This record gives sequence, C-alpha cells and structure tokens, in this order.
Amino acid sequence: KGKNKSFVAKPQILSLDKFVKWPKSTEVTLAHLIERKLIKSGTIAVKILGGTKLESALTFKVPVSASAAKAIEKAGGKIESA
Repeated sequence: KGKNKSFVAKPQILSLDKFVKWPKSTEVTLAHLIERKLIKSGTIAVKILGGTKLESALTFKVPVSASAAKAIEKAGGKIESA
C-alpha cells in the first residue's frame, strides 16, 4: 500500500509569532528564512500559519494561511505570490 507512494515534500510550518520583531517593510522569502535560521537550508516548501497579532508591515513571498493573511493585511503588510 505505501511502497509506491510518491514522495511529496510537505511544507515546513512556521507560526506568525516568529515575525513579530522583524523590522518594518522587510521581505519574507525562503532565502531570508534560511538566512535567519528559522528553517533548514534543504527546505523547499514553507507555510506561515496565523494565530497571533502582527505589529509591523511585512511583505510575504511565501505561502500563508487564511488567518495569517488577515493578520498580515491588518498590520499593513502585503502578500505576493512566490
């Protein structure tokens, strides 16, 4: 049953609270997340989940959940397709 299962990379999940102290108008990309050691260098997929209030306006260029999108836009940030 599971022998021929395709290997689909599951995204690494990050909470929105990891970005609370980031400077205003910073771009959040896969490269920046690796640079700040929030994810491992071999990671190819990431998803940002909500659950906390965001203070600064950031530009996200990685996939985000619906609740994270609301919090980002409420803080004045933008979501751009990756």
